[in-house]
Amino acid sequence: MSRDDPVIRLENVTKVFGARVALDDVSLDVGHGEALALVGPNGAGKSTLLSLIVGLVRPTSGDVLVRGCSVRRAGGRARTAIGSVLGTTFYDYLSGWENLRLLVAYSGVAVPSTMRDVVHAVGLEDRIHERVGAYSHGMRRLAFAQALLPMPEILLLDEPEEALDPEGAAALRALVDRLHRERGLTVVIASHRLETARTCDRVAVLASGRLVFAGPWRALADARTRVRLDVDDRAAALPIARALAEDVADDVVTLRPDVATADLVTALVRGGIRVHAVEPMHATLEDVATRARESPSTAIGAAAATVGTSRIAAPTSHDAAAIAGAEPPASTTMSPRIAAFGRQLRGELRKLWARPRTYVGFASALACEIGLTLLLTAPSVREHIARELWRARIAREGLSGPTIAVHLTGETMAVAGALALALIGGDIVAKEAEDGTVRTVLARPIGRTSVLAQKVVTCAIYTIALPLFVGVTSLALGLAFAGPGQLVAIAFPESILGALPFAVALRRYALAMPLLVAAWWTVTMLAVTLSCLDVKPGTATVLALAVVLVDEVVRLQPAFVTIAPYCLTTRLLTWRQVFNDTIPWLRIQRNYGDLLRIDVALTALAWWAFRRRELTP
Repeated sequence: MSRDDPVIRLENVTKVFGARVALDDVSLDVGHGEALALVGPNGAGKSTLLSLIVGLVRPTSGDVLVRGCSVRRAGGRARTAIGSVLGTTFYDYLSGWENLRLLVAYSGVAVPSTMRDVVHAVGLEDRIHERVGAYSHGMRRLAFAQALLPMPEILLLDEPEEALDPEGAAALRALVDRLHRERGLTVVIASHRLETARTCDRVAVLASGRLVFAGPWRALADARTRVRLDVDDRAAALPIARALAEDVADDVVTLRPDVATADLVTALVRGGIRVHAVEPMHATLEDVATRARESPSTAIGAAAATVGTSRIAAPTSHDAAAIAGAEPPASTTMSPRIAAFGRQLRGELRKLWARPRTYVGFASALACEIGLTLLLTAPSVREHIARELWRARIAREGLSGPTIAVHLTGETMAVAGALALALIGGDIVAKEAEDGTVRTVLARPIGRTSVLAQKVVTCAIYTIALPLFVGVTSLALGLAFAGPGQLVAIAFPESILGALPFAVALRRYALAMPLLVAAWWTVTMLAVTLSCLDVKPGTATVLALAVVLVDEVVRLQPAFVTIAPYCLTTRLLTWRQVFNDTIPWLRIQRNYGDLLRIDVALTALAWWAFRRRELTP
């Protein structure tokens, strides 16, 4: 694209949330190296406009282009040039440094020395290795740091001085100004403070979702001067002030364009009025918005279409990568893509295993196994089972370790396992959406499909780990309490599946583990799909569990015996069929084929829902 072309272009953008029009037919261009202030009262549409630029929400109509690339059609590529602070939220259970490493993985490879330089620049070096949950003002500094890694060409800032002390706000203002002047960054700052607008090349004013002005600040502020008078005789001063003013309201005087403040003071003194003070009054945001609406001579369309010129050359992509000490992220070869996916997946796994609730599944499973083992090996229960097995002429030695292991595995996965998998799957997207961290991730130059793929793989790893943990610990507990022996697999209401010698039982038990994982993956994927919908994480977890529970109740009801073979839980229990004397491979193949089709349908639905999900502030 030509350097004369705008780096950001909004073309007739409208955004509607339900019955509320957040943006109404907004067209705006931002030039290379320009500093644009986006001002307006709360609710004017500033945050929505910035969210549209990074692709967190989709326009109802119109389009947004970044460096000539449509955000709607190629958001990941469009965001390669953007660093943003849009109400940025972090993982509070990780340190600031871990958060930066995780987020930088979505943008390229930033060397640690560059990361340390940026951390020093934002004044966070003393606390960067502390857990983010302990931060206060440091959270905003960390947000600036992640926006600058690797060095972007465009910096989007939403209320950048919010939650900062005066010293921190001044330091960050100086940093942004230096980056704009020395590096030629294009900066868009959304603020409700007019002081911000006065420091920028241009100002764009939003009011009730409409762009009412776009141009230089001086064109909006015009030449009129407003002052507050402090005089000893207000009644005598008013006629003199009115003669030189366009308007007098209380003690505030709006002078005519041809009248200076000194002229007013001179006239008052000549009139015998003692003047104690004359305080210049800056225009308020409401004044600016009102003036913009009431000025038909302000050519909004022309101003919006005029790209601001800059005195500073903007950096090229190569320069930006060199500044950040990063490899350019635009490589299209397969190897760097795989390496990037690996780094990002490690970050997802780090998030998963850093959360205490991840271990709830393992702890509850172990507690469930121990409780069931103690129950099954109680003398009265053990004698009863041994007597029944002897009566059925199946097992002479009674309850054995492998028999206990099979039943511990099945019951534990049905209770603790189902809860843990639904919890992890239900949280994987919905919890991050609720906390706002998924917005932080998706503001980076990465597509939603890739983010969802990493989350699905993360859940798959957990789904492999938990059943294998249950399988191994169940076998260990069974052998510890009952010792080796013949395996008798009982499946209610189907009664006895088979009776296998110890050596055969161990081989069958090992064969059952991957089948167990594959069956319970469907439950995980159900929770992940619900998590991708616009629901709370608890709702996704409860709905996934409810589907399994209702399905199991239906399967066990005699009145529904004809539909039991079609139930989901019938297929979830197919892994037990390997304990038959003769393995029914055809039945296993058919049931797992059904589960695979369900998994594919759930994955497609999750992908569709996640791509369409609006991530509003």
